[in-house]
Amino acid sequence: VFDDEKKISFGNFVRTYRAACAYLSIPLREDLIWDITHNPTNAIQPSEEDPYSFAELNLSYVEELTNNDMKTLMLSLRFNPFFTSLVIRDVVLSRDGFAAVSDMLRYNSTLKRIVLVNNGLGKDHIAALSDSFNAAPGAINRKLEVLEIRNNEIDNVSFLVKHLDGQKRNVALTTLDLSQSG
Repeated sequence: VFDDEKKISFGNFVRTYRAACAYLSIPLREDLIWDITHNPTNAIQPSEEDPYSFAELNLSYVEELTNNDMKTLMLSLRFNPFFTSLVIRDVVLSRDGFAAVSDMLRYNSTLKRIVLVNNGLGKDHIAALSDSFNAAPGAINRKLEVLEIRNNEIDNVSFLVKHLDGQKRNVALTTLDLSQSG
């Protein structure tokens, strides 16, 4: 029963997504809802290999994510109490798409892990991410334990490392993986 309830509700994510589409006047994508609610990576129990796999919103398997999709999904994730992990692999994030991610981070207080792999991120994206940490000392910064930004073309990874070092009291990072970035 819990599995069915979880797939339906995800902390009211689907309902919030529908409302976000209406609010932003963006067409609702039923296929996107199906992909998220039927994603096999949304595990019920964390695996031994990956304790963060529980309550994971993995957008890597969603086909053809647009900027509007990212806006509505990230607006839905802002105050979502269910998901503790956000994974976006092999999805190129435009400046607008990543702005939606950064904006969400200003409000979300449940994410413990963020994985951004092969997204075409550059220095401007990392500046936006740093601004999110600066603007929200009480939100995501309280819970975030793992930040993986791998296989991206970040010119100056020391910029992010330096900023996070200055945020030690607000960020609980135990893992920072910037491999193959920069």
